[in-house]
Amino acid sequence: MSQHPLLSAAVLNGTHVQFLEQLSDTEFWQYAEQLAKTPSMPAAQVDEYLECACVEGRVILPLASICEVLAAPRHYVQLPASPTWMLGVTTWKGEAVAVIDLGALLTQQPAQDHVDQVLLITHCENTTLAFTVTLSRTYPTIPVEYIQPFIPPEASSTNGLSEAIQGIYAGALVLNMASITTLIIHQLQFTAYE
Repeated sequence: MSQHPLLSAAVLNGTHVQFLEQLSDTEFWQYAEQLAKTPSMPAAQVDEYLECACVEGRVILPLASICEVLAAPRHYVQLPASPTWMLGVTTWKGEAVAVIDLGALLTQQPAQDHVDQVLLITHCENTTLAFTVTLSRTYPTIPVEYIQPFIPPEASSTNGLSEAIQGIYAGALVLNMASITTLIIHQLQFTAYE
């Protein structure tokens, strides 16, 4: 029985089937007990990414940070004194969620509502947010060595955005959604106290 390796999550191939068929009932149950006691190896998590188009360019977000993709509602509830990049508030699963124009946030320009956009619902840092974007494509993985560093332009103020940009891949900004969420929370808190 020790001639065949323990496979915790094996897909049965022909050799494994033959091995199992040759076992006596006692050997089979001993083998099954060994398999049950073997700690399972977690599957390697592959980072997938979603490329989105904003009016100002393309951005890439980690797919793991996205809870749901929805059709963008026609109207949002406007809040007084909200930042220019915030379209308003909507509800998602009974929760009020701030709706952010991702392109406007990155450029610190006024938000624009477009008909072909969707809402990306994200949950980071115990905060749920909705971002309006236009979907482009997905990347199964992005090799880290191909992500180039982001160097912010000297002439412009980044308002803390440089920490939220992980780098550049294929001409698109690769975003760190946890940093983006933290930045939004800080800017909303600052706006509330003005």
